[in-house]
Amino acid sequence: MKQYLLSVFILIAFATTALATHNRAGQITFTHITGTTYEIRVIIYTKPSSPPDRPTLPITFGDGTPIDVIPRVDQSLVQPDVQENVYVMQHTYPGSGTYNICVTDPNRNAGIINVQSSVDILFSISTVLRISPAFSPNTSPVFANRPIQDACFRQPWIHNPGAVDSEGDSLSYSLVTPLGNPSNECAALPENFYSLPNRHPIFPDPENQISIDPITGTVSWISPQQTGEYNLAILIEEWRDGISLGSILRDMQILVKVCDNLPPELNALPDTCIEAGQTLSMVIEASDPLGGLINITGYGSPFEVTSSPASITQLVDDSPVTAIFDWDANCSHVRLAPYQTNIQATDNGPVVNLVAIETFNITVVAPAPEFLGATATGSSIALTWEPSICDQAVGYKIYRRINLFGFIPDVCETGVPAYTGYLEIADIEGVDNNSFLDEDEVIFGRVNCYMVIAYFAD
Repeated sequence: MKQYLLSVFILIAFATTALATHNRAGQITFTHITGTTYEIRVIIYTKPSSPPDRPTLPITFGDGTPIDVIPRVDQSLVQPDVQENVYVMQHTYPGSGTYNICVTDPNRNAGIINVQSSVDILFSISTVLRISPAFSPNTSPVFANRPIQDACFRQPWIHNPGAVDSEGDSLSYSLVTPLGNPSNECAALPENFYSLPNRHPIFPDPENQISIDPITGTVSWISPQQTGEYNLAILIEEWRDGISLGSILRDMQILVKVCDNLPPELNALPDTCIEAGQTLSMVIEASDPLGGLINITGYGSPFEVTSSPASITQLVDDSPVTAIFDWDANCSHVRLAPYQTNIQATDNGPVVNLVAIETFNITVVAPAPEFLGATATGSSIALTWEPSICDQAVGYKIYRRINLFGFIPDVCETGVPAYTGYLEIADIEGVDNNSFLDEDEVIFGRVNCYMVIAYFAD
């Protein structure tokens, strides 16, 4: 009888372990298709050395419809013992509303240091999608970097998701508690189940901090104090004209290893502006304290545009290295929001490739209307100018001032600032409407000065 009970116990223990040890990281994104139909894309990173494998996953769309099943369309081994699983399907929502898309799967992989009994904790990720007549249909940002990145014991670690929003919406970032609450699968873990990675050292270092830049999304961990696996949840919120469009909770994993390496050093890059039709070239310099090889890469919006994407040309591989960032900006790139650009230097460490990241913004502006002419016609002044070379322009604003100010705009200064003393006197719709007759307060013998700007939908 004792032998029989022991056999049953061993069988149950094995079955529990076999079903609960594989989810590492993941995220949910969406693309607007038409009307209220969206394509939902779920990417889960798993541990293929563990037995579970999920050809499908249960998904809730947050609109009250029954739990559905989303099929896997692709899988690949992206690094040792890390498998990327891609699940895709379309869903039509009933109309306006805020919808919490959630995927839950048993369970996280075993041994995550900052998640209590991680092998028994559900893996859960969610994304909030908002549909409203207050804004045009939205497509979520996508990510250039996977949510899996190794670190070196007691060496600085840095990561950027590489989020790209094709519509130019603003993104903000924060560190939050991962999901998988036993009482509510799509809610945050209880406080005693999770802590930030820097709060679980064997030998605590009071100066060891982990933080995220709320604007760029760069996560920095000063000095991992214990080897092993950690998880981190990043909330990416999306905004348009101050209105919340939704959010993505991205669950990522960090594996801290013992390695004899130091991170590379990368020169800072300033925010800048460029006029459509011109080429922006910037020199990138990086070095490795140990004299190893360095690879310079770039990611972010300028590299993802469909027309004339940016490029990086690396001149040498040995430290110190130099690379050139080039971007031929054109009218399709003109927009109010700047293009966040990330430059990454990666070394060739034998155990862990450490990185350095610098982020800067590029604002693309349209050329000014050219050949502005003014002709006095009796008690009026007729203005003409060449139409904007950018077809996306929706019209022109006319400004007037008595006597010349001598305004020379700074490199990133657009429009007509109030300090110039010019006042707006007309707003003309249509990119081809390139003339205006000023009949207001035109006085003989007085000097009238004019400025004309082209403006865009945003």
